[in-house]
Amino acid sequence: MPKSLKIFIHVLFWLFSIGIDFITQQLPYLTESNAVVFFTASFCIQCSYITYFYFNYLYLVPQFLIKKQYSKYLIGVGFNLLMLTVSDAFLWNNFNFNLPLFNDYQLKVYSFTWMYGLFISTGLSMFDYWMESEKQKQKLEQEVSKTELLYLQSQMSPHFLFNTLNNIYSLSLKKSNLTSVAIAQLKNMMQYFESFEKGEKISLEAEIEHIKSFIALNKMRYFNTINFEINGNIENQQKCIEPMLFIPFIENAFKHGDTSEKSTFNIRLNFTEKEIHFSITNLIDNSKRKDKNGGIGIKNVQRRLQLLFPSKHHLHTEIIDDLFVVALVLKNE
Repeated sequence: MPKSLKIFIHVLFWLFSIGIDFITQQLPYLTESNAVVFFTASFCIQCSYITYFYFNYLYLVPQFLIKKQYSKYLIGVGFNLLMLTVSDAFLWNNFNFNLPLFNDYQLKVYSFTWMYGLFISTGLSMFDYWMESEKQKQKLEQEVSKTELLYLQSQMSPHFLFNTLNNIYSLSLKKSNLTSVAIAQLKNMMQYFESFEKGEKISLEAEIEHIKSFIALNKMRYFNTINFEINGNIENQQKCIEPMLFIPFIENAFKHGDTSEKSTFNIRLNFTEKEIHFSITNLIDNSKRKDKNGGIGIKNVQRRLQLLFPSKHHLHTEIIDDLFVVALVLKNE
């Protein structure tokens, strides 16, 4: 809650409280001969009560009760109550001390007043502390998530670049004429990496183009059939999304799937106003041994999805016969 709003609520509460007290308790004395003295004393009583209330609310509870210094808190409450008792006894008797300090009616009102003030001020102060703790907790969680995302991005980029350069290196070993084309494709994708490392979002249209570039780059090395199906309104392609959410799954298919001529990758991207559906199906190549760098991309994107889309994504992977299937749903809401 903004500080200005909190102050406004407190002021409004006291104006309402004092107003009710004036109408119900003090208005009948307006025509009395000692009205000035009476209302002066009433005003001072209200000030003493407000002082009692906020001394507990702003000082005693934060300094002692919340810090579990219970003995100091009880001493503070006793001192606060003593000050309220002395001031009220003096003011309720027209600025004189009389014994007994309070008559029966005054004692009932006074007892209710100090108990009410103590419980309400303590409860409000504890509530403020809880709200501030929750705010700090959320802020800390956001900082932790942000730090983790930065780490995941720093981990992902060299991994992805290593695998891409490995493809180009394989072409160079074969002395393929496509090596220079692959280097040009890589150059075009470096801007994509830069956006990813900075944590910047890109349009879905740009993401689709980079998927196509990545597929084209790998097609220079592998010869399997790749079906990339896109369905959705052109307007929705302008929506911004996080980069590098789909490509790691495609990269994983090239790296660990069957890339022979008999194999086919089926990639689908469907997008609507509220959801993005991505899926890829590829044959598994059991002869490819998973190297020590394998799996980083998939684990990385799984964790990024948890941080970026908590409760707003669904990722499903399974093996059906010799097919590896990935289905990802992102909610735009």
